Amino acid sequence: MNSLHGKNILITRDEQGATILADLLRKTGANPMEVPLLQINCKRYEMKAALTQYSWVFFTSQKGVACFLQHEEYAEQLHKCNVAAVGEKTKAALNNRGYKVDFMPSTYNAETMAVQFLQRFNKKERVLFVRGNLSSPVLLRAFDKGKMPYDVVEVYETKQNDVMKRTLQEVSETNEIDYITFTSPSAIDAFLSMVPDFAKWQPIPIVCIGTTTEKKAIDAQFPNILVADVFTIEGMIEKMVQHNNRKDD
Repeated sequence: MNSLHGKNILITRDEQGATILADLLRKTGANPMEVPLLQINCKRYEMKAALTQYSWVFFTSQKGVACFLQHEEYAEQLHKCNVAAVGEKTKAALNNRGYKVDFMPSTYNAETMAVQFLQRFNKKERVLFVRGNLSSPVLLRAFDKGKMPYDVVEVYETKQNDVMKRTLQEVSETNEIDYITFTSPSAIDAFLSMVPDFAKWQPIPIVCIGTTTEKKAIDAQFPNILVADVFTIEGMIEKMVQHNNRKDD
């Protein structure tokens, strides 16, 4: 049976993202339980230099694209820059707004993005990273090591959604949860801060969108970790289907 029929799946990502994932899960017959542990909001921003001073602009999330493009002047200037996207979803967000993506890594994570970009392009070209306040530092560290000049602009803020603490407890008390999904390390941090009895949750398989989130889960000592083969929410669902089918065999 190629489905998740009747499975209770806890979604921890921000409200907008949780709704998208929940809709996809319902198509598999699953019972998604939305408990958004994070709040992600665009913030006002200004840059150190004109956008045209940068040879490349890096986007590592759909949210970064949406928030950056709220600034009309920069949205117009971006057409004159080379654009890099971490993966297909970020690329699609840019394409849908009329932007061409000039570089995307073969594997959708920051480590691969850094290695492949630094191998292929001129290290004297100045880069702008469009980020959130809790974005992974992997790319910045790689560019520091490669002595490639860059600036950073924070266009959105991720905060813990503390009002969900009680909801999370109620969900665990009234449902047998089959899978917990995490799409960022910050979601894991929020989860750990909200559950008083981590040992009770440890037996539940968790599903991570990619290797950065997986590393955080390993550090947190989750014993049963599944990682999407393709680092998208569709990849997470496919991983759960595969795992569920193996259990049924």
